[in-house]
Amino acid sequence: MSTKGTVETPGKDKIRSAIFSSNNFERREVSMFGNIIEIRQPSVAQLQTLLDTSSESKKNASILSLIEFSYVPGTDDKVFDIADYDGLLNLPMGAWFTEFNTAWSELSDLNMEEAEGN
Repeated sequence: MSTKGTVETPGKDKIRSAIFSSNNFERREVSMFGNIIEIRQPSVAQLQTLLDTSSESKKNASILSLIEFSYVPGTDDKVFDIADYDGLLNLPMGAWFTEFNTAWSELSDLNMEEAEGN
């Protein structure tokens, strides 16, 4: 019997190994008031925590995600912390917010408007 053109199905252990060793989180750079910040893709647990926190505290999920996943590019230094929440919430609306939300939506595969409605 010919196997030409067929793909071997990996066994359970190989599939699990490939899945659980995956830690290639994506990143996007966005501009915020003339500064470049790096937005990082959340893990499933981080995303759930963000949604739970937003729902329980009635805080804006976009601002919470900006605080939690914005880094100085190329470092592990967060740009913001929770003490910046009110200041970020009161910034003038503009292209920076749209750019951030677009990047965040791509990285999390989540529509922030839908998330805030939860």
